[in-house]
Amino acid sequence: MKNKNPIIGIFLILHLAGCTAFRQVGIPEVSAPSDLQEQEQQELSIGDSVRITLNCGTVHTGNIVTIAPEEIKIGKNGNFGYQERAIPILEIASLEVEGIAGPFGLLRGTAIIFGVFVGTVVVLLLTVAKPSFG
Repeated sequence: MKNKNPIIGIFLILHLAGCTAFRQVGIPEVSAPSDLQEQEQQELSIGDSVRITLNCGTVHTGNIVTIAPEEIKIGKNGNFGYQERAIPILEIASLEVEGIAGPFGLLRGTAIIFGVFVGTVVVLLLTVAKPSFG
Protein backbone atom coordinates (compact mmCIF):
# COMPACT_ATOMS: atom_id res chain seq x y z
CA MET A 1 0.00 0.00 0.00
CA LYS A 2 1.44 3.33 -1.09
CA ASN A 3 1.56 6.23 1.35
CA LYS A 4 -0.54 9.05 -0.13
CA ASN A 5 0.36 11.57 2.55
CA PRO A 6 3.67 13.26 1.64
CA ILE A 7 3.78 15.42 4.80
CA ILE A 8 5.98 13.01 6.75
CA GLY A 9 8.44 12.71 3.84
CA ILE A 10 8.60 16.48 3.40
CA PHE A 11 9.12 16.90 7.16
CA LEU A 12 12.06 14.46 7.16
CA ILE A 13 13.70 16.01 4.09
CA LEU A 14 13.44 19.54 5.51
CA HIS A 15 14.71 18.40 8.89
CA LEU A 16 17.76 16.65 7.47
CA ALA A 17 18.55 19.57 5.16
CA GLY A 18 18.49 22.02 8.07
CA CYS A 19 21.09 20.28 10.22
CA THR A 20 24.17 22.07 8.85
CA ALA A 21 25.33 25.61 9.38
CA PHE A 22 28.37 27.79 8.75
CA ARG A 23 30.60 28.46 11.76
CA GLN A 24 33.25 31.14 12.04
CA VAL A 25 36.86 29.91 12.13
CA GLY A 26 40.13 31.72 12.60
CA ILE A 27 41.97 33.08 9.60
CA PRO A 28 45.37 31.37 9.21
CA GLU A 29 48.32 33.57 10.22
CA VAL A 30 50.67 34.59 7.43
CA SER A 31 53.75 35.03 9.63
CA ALA A 32 53.77 31.66 11.41
CA PRO A 33 53.68 28.61 9.10
CA SER A 34 54.02 26.18 12.03
CA ASP A 35 50.93 27.69 13.66
CA LEU A 36 49.13 27.47 10.31
CA GLN A 37 49.73 23.73 10.11
CA GLU A 38 48.42 23.24 13.65
CA GLN A 39 45.39 25.45 13.01
CA GLU A 40 44.72 23.71 9.68
CA GLN A 41 44.44 20.38 11.46
CA GLN A 42 42.06 21.81 14.07
CA GLU A 43 39.74 23.96 11.97
CA LEU A 44 40.32 23.65 8.22
CA SER A 45 40.61 20.55 6.08
CA ILE A 46 40.97 19.98 2.36
CA GLY A 47 37.47 19.47 0.96
CA ASP A 48 35.67 21.55 3.61
CA SER A 49 32.83 23.68 2.29
CA VAL A 50 33.67 27.31 3.13
CA ARG A 51 32.28 30.81 2.79
CA ILE A 52 34.97 33.49 2.59
CA THR A 53 34.20 37.20 2.95
CA LEU A 54 36.88 39.53 1.62
CA ASN A 55 37.83 42.93 3.05
CA CYS A 56 36.00 44.59 0.14
CA GLY A 57 32.77 42.75 1.04
CA THR A 58 32.81 40.17 -1.78
CA VAL A 59 31.74 36.67 -0.70
CA HIS A 60 33.17 33.49 -2.27
CA THR A 61 31.98 29.95 -1.57
CA GLY A 62 33.46 26.60 -2.49
CA ASN A 63 35.44 23.64 -1.23
CA ILE A 64 39.01 24.03 0.02
CA VAL A 65 41.50 22.71 -2.53
CA THR A 66 44.77 23.85 -0.92
CA ILE A 67 45.84 25.79 2.15
CA ALA A 68 49.13 27.66 1.96
CA PRO A 69 50.65 30.29 4.27
CA GLU A 70 49.88 33.04 1.74
CA GLU A 71 46.58 31.87 0.21
CA ILE A 72 43.63 29.52 0.35
CA LYS A 73 42.48 27.98 -2.91
CA ILE A 74 38.82 27.05 -3.24
CA GLY A 75 37.01 25.34 -6.08
CA LYS A 76 33.42 24.81 -7.15
CA ASN A 77 31.32 23.86 -10.14
CA GLY A 78 29.97 26.89 -11.96
CA ASN A 79 28.30 27.78 -15.23
CA PHE A 80 31.56 27.18 -17.09
CA GLY A 81 32.55 23.92 -15.40
CA TYR A 82 34.84 23.46 -12.41
CA GLN A 83 36.65 26.63 -11.41
CA GLU A 84 39.30 27.30 -8.78
CA ARG A 85 40.06 30.62 -7.13
CA ALA A 86 43.15 31.53 -5.10
CA ILE A 87 42.33 33.95 -2.29
CA PRO A 88 45.23 35.75 -0.54
CA ILE A 89 45.11 35.41 3.26
CA LEU A 90 45.59 39.17 3.69
CA GLU A 91 42.35 39.88 1.78
CA ILE A 92 40.16 37.63 3.99
CA ALA A 93 37.90 39.45 6.45
CA SER A 94 36.06 36.33 7.70
CA LEU A 95 36.20 32.61 7.07
CA GLU A 96 33.31 30.25 7.80
CA VAL A 97 33.26 26.46 7.51
CA GLU A 98 30.06 24.51 6.91
CA GLY A 99 29.47 21.76 9.43
CA ILE A 100 26.93 20.08 11.62
CA ALA A 101 24.99 22.61 13.66
CA GLY A 102 25.48 22.50 17.40
CA PRO A 103 22.76 21.24 19.75
CA PHE A 104 20.99 24.61 19.84
CA GLY A 105 21.11 24.93 16.05
CA LEU A 106 19.60 21.48 15.72
CA LEU A 107 16.96 22.30 18.34
CA ARG A 108 16.09 25.56 16.60
CA GLY A 109 15.85 23.83 13.21
CA THR A 110 13.66 21.09 14.69
CA ALA A 111 11.37 23.67 16.31
CA ILE A 112 10.97 25.59 13.05
CA ILE A 113 10.24 22.44 11.04
CA PHE A 114 7.79 21.22 13.71
CA GLY A 115 6.02 24.61 13.59
CA VAL A 116 5.73 24.43 9.80
CA PHE A 117 4.44 20.85 10.10
CA VAL A 118 1.79 21.77 12.70
CA GLY A 119 0.76 24.82 10.66
CA THR A 120 0.38 22.67 7.55
CA VAL A 121 -1.74 20.11 9.41
CA VAL A 122 -3.98 22.84 10.84
CA VAL A 123 -4.49 24.40 7.40
CA LEU A 124 -5.27 21.00 5.88
CA LEU A 125 -7.78 20.22 8.64
CA LEU A 126 -9.46 23.59 8.25
CA THR A 127 -9.77 23.24 4.48
CA VAL A 128 -11.18 19.71 4.74
CA ALA A 129 -13.61 20.44 7.58
CA LYS A 130 -16.91 21.87 6.45
CA PRO A 131 -18.48 24.43 8.75
CA SER A 132 -22.04 23.65 9.78
CA PHE A 133 -24.33 26.62 10.04
CA GLY A 134 -27.52 25.84 11.55
